[in-house]
Amino acid sequence: MKKELILDCGHKESVHSNITRGYGTDKDGNKHCYECCLEMDKKEMRKTGKCFAYHSKENGKDVISSWPGLTISDKVEILNYSTDNFGGERTYLRFVFDNEIWSGFSMGVGMYMRAKRTKIKELYA
Repeated sequence: MKKELILDCGHKESVHSNITRGYGTDKDGNKHCYECCLEMDKKEMRKTGKCFAYHSKENGKDVISSWPGLTISDKVEILNYSTDNFGGERTYLRFVFDNEIWSGFSMGVGMYMRAKRTKIKELYA
């Protein structure tokens, strides 16, 4: 019988495929389940006003998610599309997190994105 792995966060591994693990590792090497990773990401966003996340789609709707695919925000507004110097796509967007507007860009759906907190008061202005 396979021994169940209890992570440093105190939880079991998150549900995962046979080619991934059910945890993330922090800068100190501690292992955390996906939910705890999401909470650490959110805490860092609140502290720094910056985020590194993913622009995804769920049921045809744009969302901002963490690396294992957990939703950070489903209130997303696409502002514009452009191409970079190498012909790649850039998507400029805004989203709501903690009742604040964040602005950033992704390299397309399913790709990473960077964003920062703004002083904008309404998403759909």
